[in-house]
Amino acid sequence: MSDYSDEGTPVVMPTNIRDMRIDPTDIARVGDEHVDRLVRHQLRPGDILYSRRGDVEKCALVTEHETGWLCGTGCLLVRVQGEHIDTRFLAYQLSTPAKRGWIRQHAVGLTMLNLNTGILREIPIELPDFKEQQRIAGVLGALDDKIESNRQVCSLIDLLATELFCDRFTVHTRGETSDLMTIGDIGEIVGGGTPSKKVEEYYADSGIAWLTPRDLSKDRSTFRQHGELDISELGLRKSSARLLPRGTVLFTSRAPIGYIAIASGETSTNQGFKSIVPHSNFGTPFTFYLLKQLTPEIVTSANGSTFKEISKSGLAKVSFKSPSTEAVEAFNATVQPLLDLQEVKEIENCQLSQLRDTLLPELMSGRMRVDEAGCLVSEALDEEVADV
Repeated sequence: MSDYSDEGTPVVMPTNIRDMRIDPTDIARVGDEHVDRLVRHQLRPGDILYSRRGDVEKCALVTEHETGWLCGTGCLLVRVQGEHIDTRFLAYQLSTPAKRGWIRQHAVGLTMLNLNTGILREIPIELPDFKEQQRIAGVLGALDDKIESNRQVCSLIDLLATELFCDRFTVHTRGETSDLMTIGDIGEIVGGGTPSKKVEEYYADSGIAWLTPRDLSKDRSTFRQHGELDISELGLRKSSARLLPRGTVLFTSRAPIGYIAIASGETSTNQGFKSIVPHSNFGTPFTFYLLKQLTPEIVTSANGSTFKEISKSGLAKVSFKSPSTEAVEAFNATVQPLLDLQEVKEIENCQLSQLRDTLLPELMSGRMRVDEAGCLVSEALDEEVADV
């Protein structure tokens, strides 16, 4: 741990293995002086990484972008030898439900599953001829390439909006006591609850999300919920779970504090949230990026011995410098279209991921021909371009 630094070569940990890729969010790094002694752990394009323990069935394919990064101690590395295997095809096959199930079945440990190199060596693999591997990987890869492109657009939007906010607003008080507002002034703070079993079942049937802190991550995400719900039919007023409207800023108040997202449909949360329904004169974009900037102050205001939690009253008292009405209106007018585009990209990614996950076992088992799957993928990508 003492070798880690803010800059240098990234070190991939299990938390960075996500959806068959390496997610660099909050990735650990080491200085250049440590890389030479760790050279045998450097990654090459085509390597496949697994987590040693916990969620052992997930894997990530190393791309050109991660060349030279380091395999962390919590990971296992698979390096393909020989020219008769397409590494992207292998990674897709290892991600099928059948292979993931095989790994779960053979992993060891009662409290927490553990994986080792011996188990990995024994995973049964089915290999068609090399050209067929390439064709299958090409079809699935077209979807993942589009998904990654959309992710990059979303990241750039968030970066741009953050820079605009920091350029236009100075929220930190630095001991000043005049001209201040509090988070309680900008919207209604709503705590989460536990829905009755009946309500929870209707949530599932109607596509309305009931979120827990683990459903969010440190990178910005939105949640799409589809379908309508008859509140009177469900008797929601008798439940501690409240439906939050579109545009609510979802904020985790414990375990951990500070994961944040925007609800793009009706949403309900558990007790791990203190969400904000913004007043109309502040709006969702300003509220969202204000909370991002104030998260360190919010964490400082948290209490608790077993784990830290920010209370409703504690969150409401966190102060910041009052912005002008004109500045807030201008910021929202600029950023809201960007957030709308971001939502379009995220919805696209949900649809493309569902198509990929549907095609993956069908192609690997031979139940679907590559040409047939390729037509479906082409149609899906053409539709997404037309929609944008």
